Amino acid sequence: MVATGTETWILRHLGWPWIRDVVLPWIGRRLIKRLSGIEFLKNRYDMQPLDILLSKANRVDAIVVIGRTLHEHKLDSISKFNRAIFPNPECQSILHYAKTVHEFGHIRRNIAEATNTLSSQRVKVRWYPHAIHHAILLADTERSSGWVQVESVLPFSIPNLRPGWRAYRSHQEQLVISISHIFEKMWEESAEPSKAVIKRLMSDKG
Repeated sequence: MVATGTETWILRHLGWPWIRDVVLPWIGRRLIKRLSGIEFLKNRYDMQPLDILLSKANRVDAIVVIGRTLHEHKLDSISKFNRAIFPNPECQSILHYAKTVHEFGHIRRNIAEATNTLSSQRVKVRWYPHAIHHAILLADTERSSGWVQVESVLPFSIPNLRPGWRAYRSHQEQLVISISHIFEKMWEESAEPSKAVIKRLMSDKG
């Protein structure tokens, strides 16, 4: 097979490695998404910015591991949040996780600050009594246009290399419903944030 002029120009100027490593995977992801309703996200660079994701939804529930983005960046679409679950910043399992990712001195204060940020926006927030190792967004899950995005946040993981996936209810109804049920069970098992703990952690600069 002889390459056409266009194909030759593409190979010469873009290079086969770039086509192989960038273009073909992008095409593959789009095809898989269209056929299966599931989109694999190999790391955070594959994930859309949070504000863009929120702008595509009417109402979002979230399971949050740390929440640094929520209070360090001004999000235009933060009003889309309805409920959010954080791990209790004082539970032993979150302290273990913090040590493994070298965040021991910051993670608890980040949770307290993110809790305050969402609460100030009238988002309902609760603290789960254990560490959470999946950051999950649940958008309009009661609608056919709904979706969920799951990011694995495991001990010893590197933040920008964490993989994830997004599933669309139009193709994966039972999967989206199942995760919605998990959220509701976790919400029931969670408690109101402690104002005293938040105050103490936010004043702790160590």
